[in-house]
Amino acid sequence: MKKLRAQKIEIDLPTEDAPVWIHAVVQRVIKDDESYETKQVTDMVAHVNRSITNVSMEMETIYDPVTQQTVTVSGAGASIIIKAFVLRWLAEDFKGTLNDVGDFIES
Repeated sequence: MKKLRAQKIEIDLPTEDAPVWIHAVVQRVIKDDESYETKQVTDMVAHVNRSITNVSMEMETIYDPVTQQTVTVSGAGASIIIKAFVLRWLAEDFKGTLNDVGDFIES
């Protein structure tokens, strides 16, 4: 069986007002049909690109293993959640604060 998986996912935020892009590098993994043992891995077989603007209204329902809840998230919501994590990491790694509009201001 041929399995495709995201090998690498990047979020591109070129400037504050520019569209946000998600880029994924696709990897092919060939598995044994019966044992599911990996037989071959081929890196970078394809690239997939989407603008957050184009997928903001798309919905995905996932199960969160930490909260043990099923949640539905939009593309826009996923973008906001990722930004919230990154802002928290900035606060942990750099001196500064979040201002009223949600920007991290370095001190």
